[in-house]
Amino acid sequence: MKKSKFCILFVLFVIAADIAAVDAQIVLKGKVTTREEEPVAFAAVSLRGMRDTTRLVETAVTDMQGNYAFGKHREGKYLLTIQSLGFRTLNDTVHIRRSSLGNTYEMRKDYLLEEEATAIDDVVVVGTNVAHYLDRTVYRVTNADRRTAVTGLDLTNKVPQVTLDRINETVSSSDGEVTILVNGIAASAQELKTISPEEVGQIEYYDLPPIRYGGGNAVLNIVTKEVRDGFYGGIDLKHAVPVRWLNDSFYLRYNRGRSQLTFRYYASWHKSDAQFVDDEYRYALNGTDYAQYLHTSGGYRSFYNDFNLKYTNQLQDKYVFQATFYPSLRNNENHYDSQIEFLEGATGMQRYGNYRTESKIFNPTLDLYFWRQLGRKQELIMAITGNYFDSGLDTRSSEYDSADDRPVFEDFLTVDGRKYSAIGQALYIKNFEKVAFSVGERFSYESNIAHTASWLSGDRQERTTRMNNYLAAEVSGKIKTRFSYRFSLGVIASRTVTAGNDSWQWVFAPNVIAGYQISSSFIVKAGFSQANTSPSLGMLDDRIAMITQNIVSRGNPSLKNGFRNSAFIGTGYTNKWLNINVTCLYGYAKNPINYYYRQDGARYEYMPVNDRSSETCGINYALQLTPFENDILTIKLQGGVYYTSLNSGVLGRVGYLRIPLSYYIQFAWKNLSAFYQGNIVTGNMVPPMIVYSDLGSGIGIIYKYRNFAFSLSCANFLIRPESRSHTIGGSAVWRKSTGSQRDSYNRVMLGVSYNFGRGRVYNEAERHISNRDEDSGL
Repeated sequence: MKKSKFCILFVLFVIAADIAAVDAQIVLKGKVTTREEEPVAFAAVSLRGMRDTTRLVETAVTDMQGNYAFGKHREGKYLLTIQSLGFRTLNDTVHIRRSSLGNTYEMRKDYLLEEEATAIDDVVVVGTNVAHYLDRTVYRVTNADRRTAVTGLDLTNKVPQVTLDRINETVSSSDGEVTILVNGIAASAQELKTISPEEVGQIEYYDLPPIRYGGGNAVLNIVTKEVRDGFYGGIDLKHAVPVRWLNDSFYLRYNRGRSQLTFRYYASWHKSDAQFVDDEYRYALNGTDYAQYLHTSGGYRSFYNDFNLKYTNQLQDKYVFQATFYPSLRNNENHYDSQIEFLEGATGMQRYGNYRTESKIFNPTLDLYFWRQLGRKQELIMAITGNYFDSGLDTRSSEYDSADDRPVFEDFLTVDGRKYSAIGQALYIKNFEKVAFSVGERFSYESNIAHTASWLSGDRQERTTRMNNYLAAEVSGKIKTRFSYRFSLGVIASRTVTAGNDSWQWVFAPNVIAGYQISSSFIVKAGFSQANTSPSLGMLDDRIAMITQNIVSRGNPSLKNGFRNSAFIGTGYTNKWLNINVTCLYGYAKNPINYYYRQDGARYEYMPVNDRSSETCGINYALQLTPFENDILTIKLQGGVYYTSLNSGVLGRVGYLRIPLSYYIQFAWKNLSAFYQGNIVTGNMVPPMIVYSDLGSGIGIIYKYRNFAFSLSCANFLIRPESRSHTIGGSAVWRKSTGSQRDSYNRVMLGVSYNFGRGRVYNEAERHISNRDEDSGL
């Protein structure tokens, strides 16, 4: 009996001791930062026992804010080690124990890492805020970046391949068109102005986007940090003096729990009455030589309204649902008066003419997006975007004999168009240990109904329909630690239906890229892809409009789709003061679409036609220099050398060499920054024309004070830019044009912005590119 009592007491004592030991277990957490108080993301934090430091107790990785946390561990002494590329390894003896104050079982230890050059595989890598991957480059945003940035849009200038035009607030890329995302969700340059620089953690630039982003344009993804619930809003005003020019926006976000509601309004109004153009036409028609010289003056007015209402509901790592409604209204007017010298053979005539056009486009859009985590390492993405365009175009042009005011010709063109489109995508993603697999379908349907009336073709109604379906599978992964690859296999089915044409096209669309990571700061990659090319709906509409006497413009319902093959080899390298990306490329296109002057009886028609083929080879580069600490001075250069060869059924074989160059210089100190941006004049072959870029020169200064920011900038600083173009030799019609907008010389712009409150920006799961339809059908 005594033995039984003793056993029971012993068991109860052991259980109580175990409970006390468990109860004494402590959670260790903290934050890892640099001397500049920047969080160190993705640092490896390990915990080992002091009695045997070879025994690993637990490991953790810091998040985007530099936070780490271990599970519960017994009280005692441990060796804590923190390692991150480009930083000196930190070792610390930690005595995990309960606080003498309170009854908490949590212990906090924050650490500071020192930057240091580190030797890896005989390659010296200096700590930077840039990481290179197979399909993207990731840029960590620092406090030095945030100090001089007014909005998230300003931070895009950190990416060497991206050009931020601070004068017009637009974003472009050295790799072509760029799609903007926020946390993987479709956005725009104007939406980036609604994000505070303090909210941005890093920027991802995809020069080779995967199929989840559409696999087309380059992608710029802004990744935000999580902030607390509440309101966040602001107003941004930018006006020019004395020119009539403004870009204004207002935005407001409200966050609570799983939901976020965002409203944004953007307005742009530009007006000018100082447009001047000199045009020259020369051609032969039915054995007679013609020449026409036009001296034109006039102006334009444009007004753009954009509303955006967005609702997001999400549960972290479980699902995301987003609905966006954004109607926009665009109104453009142009008016020109001309003095004309017309020569028919040896006979000359003095004329005058006028030209008036007005267009209105109402475009409401509804975008629905859903992401779901399916079990472990599986994702499902579904999205659909619906667009409606209500378009109107009214054009009047005429010429008169100066001697007796007799009309030589009078023409009008009115278009009343309605376009419907739906663009959708479904994608399934499965992540294995070393390989990721994706399969999905992307479809689009467009239907354009246009009622046209003109002097040349009378009244008629035409309908153009186009359908595209893209089915693809993608595999990506790594071999060991340095070699990465991605391979996608897809097929594109395209059907185009016009008044006189019903055609199908099937295009095999493979895409393969591979890269070798020489170090974390140096990568070499190469790839090949094939895709189809399609005409716009406006090209397919057979409407006719007068350009000048004997020359008209018209569409071409018989246009065919084409395809384009592209191959490249490139490299990216980064150190503390230099970031450079260089790519050698080659492209081949079959059935490219270009415009030409073609004779039809007693007149010339300016219309799109399919050429045989074209080839482009060249090299492009994007370079960024930051030679001083804290990025006091930044120099960006973008450019390249390209040669294009065209095999044309109209012009024969023609070639053109293009050498573009743009540059950007910024000085930043505390809350003050100044910039200068510009470019050299270079030509581009856009058959049948050689079009020269305008000479650029913009200068400005920005100052931040608390929640306010003030800017003073000047467009076309100390220059008088001209737009110039001329036809390619061999064109049936010779045309030369020189234009200028004289009230844009030394145009001064004043800007002020104010941000208020705090709002929560969720770390949402990444999604595909924007399905926005930009083709109104006109």
